Amino acid sequence: MLGASLGHGGTAGGIGRHRRPRIAGGGERPGKDEAAVGPGGHFSFGGRVIHGDHRGRKLGFPTANLAIGSHRAMLPNGAYAVLIWLNGKRYNGIANIGDNPTFEGCNRRLEVNILDFSQNIYDAAITVQFVGKLREQKKFSGVDALVKQLRADEITARKLLADKVK
Repeated sequence: MLGASLGHGGTAGGIGRHRRPRIAGGGERPGKDEAAVGPGGHFSFGGRVIHGDHRGRKLGFPTANLAIGSHRAMLPNGAYAVLIWLNGKRYNGIANIGDNPTFEGCNRRLEVNILDFSQNIYDAAITVQFVGKLREQKKFSGVDALVKQLRADEITARKLLADKVK
């Protein structure tokens, strides 16, 4: 359920539907690189794009990776339909929060596949706005099963974002 506690005194509240923007665990407006409720009342998470393991690119789903510090509020692990804000422009995408259980040795992170996008954005500041949860985190039997699910997630996310975001 999306209204689960974030563990820092705030809740995702249906993915952050609050009347006024606030940081989870405090009443202040967020600064750079903090989680908050963004435009449209959706939980948001921002930071600089870091290098990952480059698996997404090899699978046909390149990702912009954001580190999740232990002190930062974050939604539960899983796949989400998201909006991405980069250089003042909005993009649609799918995101995964988790430790990639299909592959070993991964730390919890936020990986974002920006749909219909192919630019190098390493070290760029982005904000990810969570619109809806697609599924729970899952360990797949192999790469083929993962890619099949990512394709299904993309279709579902496109429909969800078309319906919810005008």
